[in-house]
Amino acid sequence: MEIKLIPLSQLKPFARNPKKHPEKQLSFLKKSMREFGYTNPILINSDNMIIAGHARYQAAQELGLTDVPTILIDLPYEKAVAYVIADNRLAELAEEDTDLMRELLQEVSEIPDFDIESVGFSASDINDLMTVPDFEPIPESEVPRLDKKQFVICPCCGQSFDPAGAEKIEGGLED
Repeated sequence: MEIKLIPLSQLKPFARNPKKHPEKQLSFLKKSMREFGYTNPILINSDNMIIAGHARYQAAQELGLTDVPTILIDLPYEKAVAYVIADNRLAELAEEDTDLMRELLQEVSEIPDFDIESVGFSASDINDLMTVPDFEPIPESEVPRLDKKQFVICPCCGQSFDPAGAEKIEGGLED
């Protein structure tokens, strides 16, 4: 795999890219690029069509860059389109460990003369994340009780149960 600098003017954004990049994202991305440099190459096919990195491409344009790092992915057009979908969707499926994110944000917020927005969080975002709501337990006397005439239906098997004694009531899906 080779990283190659290519003039920005030679790259062709995928016109049907389903991801849109709002100004807030681009603003954070530009701050990140200024802080850390251009660290993530744009993926292109042999026609210089952008497969992944549309936001980086747009941020580079707005920053006035002339050349950007690219990686050529040798895929036919149809598979390049499939990769566009995969690249976006697979990133969306990631989950965040909120407690660990709080720790890391606290750590980087202590870096002297560091623009915290270069990591993609505004001061307001960080404040919201750092504020852990206090939940008061509900007193036992206020816990709602089911009337004995009511019953619970299992969403998996359809069986009906008496909530007071958890006894099966005839009439489930398998009866």
